[in-house]
Amino acid sequence: MEAALLLDRLNALAVTVTIVGEKLRLQPGSKVPLEMVEEVRQKKGQIIEEMRAREFLDLPFPIGYGGLPQNEVVASEAMNNHLGITDPIERKLNVLMWLMSGMVWDGDTGELYQRIKGEYHRLRHSDPTITEPCSICEYEDGDGKSA
Repeated sequence: MEAALLLDRLNALAVTVTIVGEKLRLQPGSKVPLEMVEEVRQKKGQIIEEMRAREFLDLPFPIGYGGLPQNEVVASEAMNNHLGITDPIERKLNVLMWLMSGMVWDGDTGELYQRIKGEYHRLRHSDPTITEPCSICEYEDGDGKSA
């Protein structure tokens, strides 16, 4: 399995992955299935490389606020709960879209917005079985303007 997908699977298990020197720390380790531990060992170098290459917001579930507007994150998570959405990736995409929508409404499309948008695209386009463009891509490709 590709390092990015393995990291997403760990995230879905609510496992925090951190780099300590040239090692990986998985917390809580008790949540990591034994077969996945071996997979992490085999792909440790790729995982470290992927983590270092990513410049995305750390939004584990339950979501961390990481400098994001807490009230907006809480509101979007409440909407996820209300809609019965349990898939961690779909929840994260919804939170990111909620945040981007609010920022566009407020006219704030600076650095934080761009990082959130980048993370949205990374997650949204990481599944090769999804071939249709997301609404952001359609908007950007449709009239040449960026949201």
